[in-house]
Amino acid sequence: MRLLPPLLLCLIGILLTYGVCVPLAGAPERLYWRRQVFFVILGLGVYFVVARASLPRRWSAGMSAAACYGVFCGLLLVLVLLVGRSTGNGRRWLSVFGLTTVQPAEFAKIAGLWALAELVNSTSGLRPAEALRRHLLACVAVAVPAALIVLERSLGNAFLFCAAAGVLLVSRWLSWQTLLAGVLIAVPLLLPLGVTVHRLRHPPLAVQAEHLAEGRAGIEARERACGLSQREVGSVLAPGGSEGLFSHCPARFSCYLSREGGWNAEQASRCIQIGGYTGCGYRRGRVTILGYLPRTVQHTDFAYCVLSESLGLAGGMAALALVATILGTILWNGLRSASPAAWSFATALAVLVFLHTAIHVGMGLRLVPIIGVPFPFLSYGGSVTVSMFAGLGLLARYSAQRDGIPMAAAGKADGWPGTPDPAGARSYRQPELPPIGAAR
Repeated sequence: MRLLPPLLLCLIGILLTYGVCVPLAGAPERLYWRRQVFFVILGLGVYFVVARASLPRRWSAGMSAAACYGVFCGLLLVLVLLVGRSTGNGRRWLSVFGLTTVQPAEFAKIAGLWALAELVNSTSGLRPAEALRRHLLACVAVAVPAALIVLERSLGNAFLFCAAAGVLLVSRWLSWQTLLAGVLIAVPLLLPLGVTVHRLRHPPLAVQAEHLAEGRAGIEARERACGLSQREVGSVLAPGGSEGLFSHCPARFSCYLSREGGWNAEQASRCIQIGGYTGCGYRRGRVTILGYLPRTVQHTDFAYCVLSESLGLAGGMAALALVATILGTILWNGLRSASPAAWSFATALAVLVFLHTAIHVGMGLRLVPIIGVPFPFLSYGGSVTVSMFAGLGLLARYSAQRDGIPMAAAGKADGWPGTPDPAGARSYRQPELPPIGAAR
């Protein structure tokens, strides 16, 4: 169950990528779908290596997490700022021997969450001062990679990492009753913000009538009422223009807050509208085949829109059902594990997958600004696909029970892996993580 739903999503994604990258006639073929097949195979290989590779003798899970954190959240994020390839308005990619490129931020999210889960769950039995020091160190461990990712101008990845890490820390520090009370208090406080955004995108009738009259007087008249234009919203967000690290943010938010939106947002919503309930059929969508939705983003940032245009609401709901199955499997594996760190990591990974999906779908429906977040396992992309499989591999490694039989206490002198269970089934667990309540 850890592999079947992701592989089904990967198969659907490969078919969609093939549909938008292989021309009907005349144009040259783009090889993205073949690369995605390779990325899925590579991701499966990484999954089994992470889940079953033996650790060196006396090498604990905390040491492994710290080493991965240093490589992916420190070394590679600094390296991409120094020698990375600039694309668009940021520097986010590293070239691998001139053959392909990787995005270190995707791997940093998984490595950072793993190290954080190990760090905050290793405070049992410590003095209060030492435990407080480790929790403060955990906050620093979140801030450092988040700042480096922001310097790459990848605000979407920075937000996703901080949100998943924040849920991990808060769930470790507070009880579920306190968390539920916090959510119930936060929702009414955020309601005025939602009302303000709605009024900006759907202004009063007097403003709509004024803009409609201006549109009829112009060269390109639009026979529909419209709200504020991008220029008007942009003049409020950045009156003197925008420069520096966040120079691209006012344009994206003005595109989101204005009623007219940008070209990509408008064509993405058209894909979903044209698809309807049953879809136009595979490779028969007018918006994608004719290139109204740019071909450079069809298979990445708007894969769900392509799926909705081809297979309609039924196909979109099937993809979301597979994601729901993945989320349930992640949480179930974390709950069954004997390690508190496993539950913390499973919670953070589930939040990461959920936010990836919710923001990606929200971009197509114009519910959130377009920030370039891929759909897990469905969108094209080697870094995000391999990193997600690596996260599932870590979850499999944490598995501490099989067929309801607890594993033998780990942390013994015989190293990795632990002693097999009485049924003879091989299971793998971190050496220093015994079942809860077991004596060391």
